[in-house]
Amino acid sequence: MSHIGAMQPRELASHLQAFAQWLSSPDVVRSPRLAHLNDQRLADRVHREALRSVAAAYEKICVEVRKPENRYEAANTVLGGARPFGSLNALRQIMGVGEGSG
Repeated sequence: MSHIGAMQPRELASHLQAFAQWLSSPDVVRSPRLAHLNDQRLADRVHREALRSVAAAYEKICVEVRKPENRYEAANTVLGGARPFGSLNALRQIMGVGEGSG
């Protein structure tokens, strides 16, 4: 069982809710930490790649939660309680990163 599979549904839901709150923040569109770079194109590229990494991690979480051996009852309910509702496409749309964009 993976680390995700070992997490209690309530704990996972809490983390997903925090993630949903972050998705509603301006930090998704532009990173305040990267704003200090002199090369804005570089900052944008780094931020876009970081968002792609976040999307890949979210996809792994969704896969693990949906695996029957991880024993999440109503996995779609656990994932669907907060944005992006278990949808990688919705997450990419929120973040403004497509699979092949960039």
